[in-house]
Amino acid sequence: MYRFEHVVYLWLLVSIPILLLNLYLFLKWQRSTIDKLGNRNVVMQQFLGYIPNRFKVKTLLFIGALFFLILALANWQKGSGNATAKRKGVDIMIALDVSKSMWAKDLQPDRLSRAKLFVNKLLDKVENDRVGLIVFAGNAYLQVPITSDHAALKMMLQAVSPDMVPTQGTEVGAAINLACSSLSGKNRNSKTIILISDGEDHDEQSASAIETAKEAVISIQTVGVGSEKGAAIFDPNTQANKIDAQGNEVISKLNRAALETIAQQTNGTYSAIDNMEESLKTITAKIDQMTTTEFESVLYTDYTNYFQIPLAIALLLLMVAMLLTTTTNKLTKTLSVLLLCMWVFNPSLYGQENKLLKKANALYKEKKYKEASQSYQKALQLNQKNSTAHFNNGNSLYGQKNKEAARKEFDQATKWSADKQAKSNAQYNMGNTYMDEKKWEEAIAYYKNALKLNADDQDAKYNLSYALAMKKKEDQNKKKDQQNKKQDQQKKDNKDNKKDQKDHQQKQDQQKDGKNQEEKNNPSQQPSKLSKQQAEQLLQALMQEEKKLQDKKRQERAQPIKKEKDW
Repeated sequence: MYRFEHVVYLWLLVSIPILLLNLYLFLKWQRSTIDKLGNRNVVMQQFLGYIPNRFKVKTLLFIGALFFLILALANWQKGSGNATAKRKGVDIMIALDVSKSMWAKDLQPDRLSRAKLFVNKLLDKVENDRVGLIVFAGNAYLQVPITSDHAALKMMLQAVSPDMVPTQGTEVGAAINLACSSLSGKNRNSKTIILISDGEDHDEQSASAIETAKEAVISIQTVGVGSEKGAAIFDPNTQANKIDAQGNEVISKLNRAALETIAQQTNGTYSAIDNMEESLKTITAKIDQMTTTEFESVLYTDYTNYFQIPLAIALLLLMVAMLLTTTTNKLTKTLSVLLLCMWVFNPSLYGQENKLLKKANALYKEKKYKEASQSYQKALQLNQKNSTAHFNNGNSLYGQKNKEAARKEFDQATKWSADKQAKSNAQYNMGNTYMDEKKWEEAIAYYKNALKLNADDQDAKYNLSYALAMKKKEDQNKKKDQQNKKQDQQKKDNKDNKKDQKDHQQKQDQQKDGKNQEEKNNPSQQPSKLSKQQAEQLLQALMQEEKKLQDKKRQERAQPIKKEKDW
């Protein structure tokens, strides 16, 4: 397959017919002007060293050289193999149990941490597949829609905890139903659910949810987390082990039988997470047996550059044109030959840049990011405007965790690239560097830029929605912190007020004791009334206590209804 890498330069070819037309008009004007002066041959012989027709030939050679120079700029390429490969895979929805029972420590460091590690390893083994994430406890929530951006899913996985779901419990049926609806589509037998749980199911939806999965031909691979002996549930929020309604310590056990039943009824597999490698093999073997579906075209072919061919032809035409001077000046001919020889035999014109890029690409594929970056930089020394080298060097620097330097390279790739898709990719990667640093505002801006250039980029759409959600959450947390600071200040003020009231009360008691003594001496004297200042202070204290009581009632009303088994 042949193509031009920089198609935009081909627009310069419009200048060729314009130049030819100008040459024709000029020669026509020259001919008519000479004819007015007299006999053509006689007139032209008056010019010293003039050689007939050489001006026309020389101009045509220059125009021809320009034509081939434009082709060299556009970079004629040939694909080494097929141009594209249809990306095939399956859609996988991971349903991860985040109920409080996942805090149990019968697996080290705890069940949830072990489950997260399992998901990370699984993502590395299903590179060609699209994956989504559902978290569930007392209800199920779609955390990450189906995506091929495994890096974003891994990032989201880090924040998963039981605290992120408002209702506790273990509703396996709700998780299966949500996964089935998220995987809805025409392609049958190309979708699977990976249910990661301890199997402690406290709801009655499981049976109907399993039927839904069977009707949709969605297999469920269950992964048991925990031990059948069980363990107490340590709640980090209360810093104590979980107890039930009767005051007994809760012991959470792996319900292997329930998970095996789900797998058997949906043509899936069961495996235990305590033997992680074996479990991963079981799941990936099952996925490999599934029908794959085409969901994305990925460009993979390496192209060989052939810009040297039109460039060499252009140089040859220029050399001949400069030798064909319109006069017989020998010095001009000699200088022309020397200059062109120096240009033609410059080794940088014979694919050094291309060889360096190929070497760098090979190093990058081997994940030798430092060495790849060095090769890209050498290629950039030959051509600072090579957008592909800038982009790939940015990826290499990103692989080295040097995000600041990577951003500079992605910026250069955007600047020098003439292709909208390439610009969009550079902006998307720029957004990812900020996403890693949780700089949501900057990430949002670059994802928006990527979508302006390529509105169909699904990964950019997902990352944008995720960054927007995290920005909103961050703003809410900041607002909450400000409110907490305000409440702390109010509590401090209340404490100061109470102290003032106590001081005044002590003074009042002292005054009262003194007055009682006076009353004994003078029984007819009446007790004194509260001063205006004391009355205002007491009223303020009563108002603060009333406000506390109302706030407490509002908080009680806002709390969700607790389930009997909230683990």
